[in-house]
Amino acid sequence: AQAVQTLVQAQDQLELTTAEGSFTVPLRSLPLASLASQLDVASGADVDIHVAIEPAPSADKTALSLAFGSAGILVAPVTFTVTASANGKSVTIGAFSGLVQSALTLPSGVTAGPGTIGVVLVDGTWEHARTTVSGSTVTFYSAADPTFAVVSHSQTFPDIAGLPHAAGIEALSRRLVVR
Repeated sequence: AQAVQTLVQAQDQLELTTAEGSFTVPLRSLPLASLASQLDVASGADVDIHVAIEPAPSADKTALSLAFGSAGILVAPVTFTVTASANGKSVTIGAFSGLVQSALTLPSGVTAGPGTIGVVLVDGTWEHARTTVSGSTVTFYSAADPTFAVVSHSQTFPDIAGLPHAAGIEALSRRLVVR
């Protein structure tokens, strides 16, 4: 726990990497003083931080299948959870003061295409997430630790075919801005 406080002062970050993906949080984004208060300890130096990367509940997987079809799911939903603990108490950190990076790895044999997007579960609805795709890694940028998935989504609109802005409109549709 004291190490976390030292790393915060050095402006380091906490990174957890597994076969399914990774999670990176700048330690200065952790609300250590607030956590210490909630956990009844003297300072953030007495708080242990835990990160879990787990498959999402089946209800989230079902909602994703309904939204994008099972063929469109490239990486099944994964939940990133950060908790703080001390004195036998535990608190889930649901929001951070800055952006954290969560990354999911595409399965072997799956190639990212123009319709590959990251989605995030917000209030029971899958929405486009702020992401970058590089090779087989899809990186999400968020101020929370929600549930993420990677899907292939494309939609064409026959009524705009051949119009000057058709490609731009369809690109916005791939990112779920236009539906």
